[in-house]
Amino acid sequence: MKRLIIGCCLLGLTVPATSTAAEKIYESVDEQGNRTFSDSVPADAVTVEAIVVPAAPEPDAEVEASKQRAEDAVRAADESQKQRDLAKQQQRAATEAAQQRVQAAEANLADAKIVREGDRQGIAGGRSRLTPEYQRRVQAAEQQLQQAQEALSRAGR
Repeated sequence: MKRLIIGCCLLGLTVPATSTAAEKIYESVDEQGNRTFSDSVPADAVTVEAIVVPAAPEPDAEVEASKQRAEDAVRAADESQKQRDLAKQQQRAATEAAQQRVQAAEANLADAKIVREGDRQGIAGGRSRLTPEYQRRVQAAEQQLQQAQEALSRAGR
């Protein structure tokens, strides 16, 4: 048992942590029965057995893979943030455009309500009333304002 522990310790010391390929270790027994481990064949050995030690995994490979995953996650988060920022900018632009349409529709309605020459027609008794054309003009301007307000409401969502 003691020899096994010593052998394992020697084996652990002979395999460098950054080994990239499998290495051969030689287990030999000399004339007195002493067992030794070496990276070369001893001249006084009675029996020699080659032990192939598999290469230790590259610790840097795992670290690099972890770094790469972290960098990928950061890039994905940055891209997601850029997309959210772009969506917010587009939302603001749409809201501003809708507000401008509402303002223009309000101005158009105010202009449409101005009674101009020809917007009145005379009726019996010397009085007058507004023409159907005037009523249609105001109604169309009111509908335009209502549509602009609805568009603004949708853009604000």
